[in-house]
Amino acid sequence: MALLAGHKATLSASIKSNDKLEILVYSLRRDGDEIGDFLSDHDWFLQQPEAYDPSTAYRNPQWLCRPGTEFETSWQRNEMKATLPTGLGAAEKKKVAELLDSAVGPAVFKRAQVSDMLVTELKEYQIQGLSMMVEKETGALTGTEFPSLWVEASDSNSSTPRYYNTVIKKKVARPPKISRGGLLADEMGLGKTLTALALISGSLHPSSLGEPAVTYPTLIVSPLSTLTNWECQIETHFKPGSISFAVYHGSGRHQLAASLQNYNIILTTYDILRAECSKSPQGYYKTATQTGILHSIDWHRVILDEAHVIRNRSSKLFRAVQTLNARHRWCLTGTPINNSIEDLGSLVEFLRVHPFDNPAVFKNTFMNSSRAGSCWERLRTLVQCITLRRTKASVGGDLDIPPRHEVIQSVYLDEGERHIYDLIKRHFTIAVDAGESSMSTFSLILRLRQACNHGRDLLHETLQKWLDKASMFSSLPPLELRTCEVCDTMLDGADLSCEALECLHQVCRACLQRGGTTREKAKPICPLCNSFPFEVDEMSRTTTASPMGNGPALYRPSSKVKALLQNLKDFGSSQPSTEPPAKSVVFSTWTSMLDLIGRALSINGFNFQRLDGTKSLSQRRQALAVFRKDPSCTVLLASIGCAGVGIDLTAASRVHIVEPGWNPMLERQALDRVHRLGQTKEVISFRYVVAGTDSVEEVSTCIL
Repeated sequence: MALLAGHKATLSASIKSNDKLEILVYSLRRDGDEIGDFLSDHDWFLQQPEAYDPSTAYRNPQWLCRPGTEFETSWQRNEMKATLPTGLGAAEKKKVAELLDSAVGPAVFKRAQVSDMLVTELKEYQIQGLSMMVEKETGALTGTEFPSLWVEASDSNSSTPRYYNTVIKKKVARPPKISRGGLLADEMGLGKTLTALALISGSLHPSSLGEPAVTYPTLIVSPLSTLTNWECQIETHFKPGSISFAVYHGSGRHQLAASLQNYNIILTTYDILRAECSKSPQGYYKTATQTGILHSIDWHRVILDEAHVIRNRSSKLFRAVQTLNARHRWCLTGTPINNSIEDLGSLVEFLRVHPFDNPAVFKNTFMNSSRAGSCWERLRTLVQCITLRRTKASVGGDLDIPPRHEVIQSVYLDEGERHIYDLIKRHFTIAVDAGESSMSTFSLILRLRQACNHGRDLLHETLQKWLDKASMFSSLPPLELRTCEVCDTMLDGADLSCEALECLHQVCRACLQRGGTTREKAKPICPLCNSFPFEVDEMSRTTTASPMGNGPALYRPSSKVKALLQNLKDFGSSQPSTEPPAKSVVFSTWTSMLDLIGRALSINGFNFQRLDGTKSLSQRRQALAVFRKDPSCTVLLASIGCAGVGIDLTAASRVHIVEPGWNPMLERQALDRVHRLGQTKEVISFRYVVAGTDSVEEVSTCIL
C-alpha cells in the first residue's frame, strides 16, 4: 500500500456483469467475530460458499448458532440442500402479493371494545384490526375467530390435550410457545397508527376477562422520519391528559431514564435503540448483558413501525430489536416482504413465532425448492395466521377518501439546457466507443437526470468547468470523473491531493473529516472501513456540492422549475377566497434541487417549509406544525427519502414529484402521505418528465 501511495498509483478491477467472483476469507478463529462485525457495519454479508477446503473448519461469524451447537453448512443437512432463490423474480413477487392480500381476516368477528380515551371514531376495518390484535395478545388456543398457528386439539386415545400446528399440519404433546403479537400489514394510508393506539389504550383498562389494567409501558420504535407523526397522532386521537407519553431521543434523553416506566407510551428511533444495545464480549450474537436503559425494562408491548427495516438478521439493528424484553410484539409495515422470503423470516423471529423463529426451520419449511409448491401453501397459511392486511381496494367505501388523479407534466428543455444534456451524452458515447470511459452507466444516468432538473446548476464544479471547455472547442476535452465512494460527490483537486488512504478507498475531504482521526499522528480514518454506518437520511442528503453556496449569483430557474412555479401559481389562484389556502408538497430526490427550488419560491413570494435528512427532530416538528397550521405557508419542500414514509401530509392536496426515480415504491409511498385516511379533498399529483425520444427521464418513466 505504501509503495502504491508513493508512486501515486491506484488499483482497479473490472468484472463483467455476467461474471461471478467468489471470495473465501481465511483467518484465525479468534478474529472471526471482529471480521463479521466489520463486514456487517458496511452492509457486506457472508454467504455459504459453493465449495471450500474441507480440511479447514468453516464458520460464518454473522450466523446465529443456538447455544451448544456448531455451525453447519447447508449441504450438511439433507433437508436443506436446496432452497428457493433468495431474490424474488416477477412470478414470485406476484405470488407474494397474492398471499399477502389473502390475509384479510374473517368477515364476522367479535368486535373489540374501543377505549373512551380516543376521540377519533375508528373505521370498520380498523375495528377488525383492533379485534385481531386483542385476540392475538390473549394467546388463546381455543375459540379463536382469526386464523391461528396453534390450536388445541382433542385426542381420542388420551385425556391430555394435544396441540395442532396449522402450517405443518402436525400434532405435538407439549404446549407450544405462543407468540402474543403479530403483523399488521395494511396498505399505506389506511391508519395503522390509529389501530395500534387503540390497542394500547384498550389495555390501560381492566379487561372483560378480569385481567388488571396494564401498568407497564409500550415502546414504539420508528424511523426518525416518522417519530414526529407518532407524536402528532397521539395528540390528535386521545382526549387531552388521558394518556402519557415521552420521546426518548436526542442528547438529553438520559434525563428520562429514571422515569420511563411512569409513562404509558415511550417513543424512540431505531438508531437510538441500536446505539444503546451493548455488544457482548463473547461474540456478536451471544446473549449480552444489556447496558442500555431500553433493554433493561420489561415492556408490556413493543411495536415496530416500518418494521421491514429489520429484515437483515445479520445487522446490529436486528440484534437491537431482537434482544428487547416484551410480553407482546407487533410489526407494522405495508411491505413485509421486499426482496426475499427471508425478509418475513426476520419479522417472524422478532415476533417469536415458534418454531419458525429458528432461521433453519424457517428456511426448511418455506424455502425448500424440492417441494416448492407446498412451501408456498405453508407460507400462505403462516401469513394468514400472524398477519392482517387490507388494501384501499378491499376496504372500499369504508375508507371514504376522495379520488386521486395523476398528471404527467411534460417539460421541454430550452436551448442552453439541451446543449448541456447533449454534451454529457456525447462524451460518454465517444468514450465508450474508444474503450476509455471513466464514467459508469449509472453515473452517466445520474448526471443526465441532474441536467434535466436544472441544467448545469446541479452539476459539480469539475463538470461545470469541463462543460465550459467543451463549448469552446469542436472536439471534446478529456473528462476524468472520480467520485467519493461515500457521498458520490466528485473529487476535486484538493481532494485528490490528500494523502492516500491505506485501504485505497476514494473519499472526499468532507467525508474524511466525518470519519475522524486516529490518536497517533492524527491520520484520517476511512469512514467506509472504521466508522459507524451513516443513516439513510444522511446518505441521501445530496450527491453534489450545494448550489446555495456555489450556484449562480443571479438565479435563473430551469424549465422544470418554471413549470412547477406555474402549477403552484395556478393552483393558488383557483382557490375561492372563502376556503383555506391550497397547500402543496414538492418532492425531490436531491436536497441540492430543493435548495434551487427554495430560491425560486422565495423570489416568487411563496411561504414554504422544508423537510429533509439534514433536519433535527425539533426542526422537523416545527416544519410540519407550521405547514399544517399556518394559512400563509402553502408549500412543503421534502426529500423523497425523508418524507416518503410514515408521516401525515393530508394538509396538502397537490403533490409535485420533480423527477422520476428508480424506485416506484418510494414514489407511491410519497403520494400516500397525502392521499390517505384523513384527506378531505381531491388530490392531484404532478410528475415532471423531460420530453423527447432521447430523454433519460422519459425512458425511465416507460420502464417504471
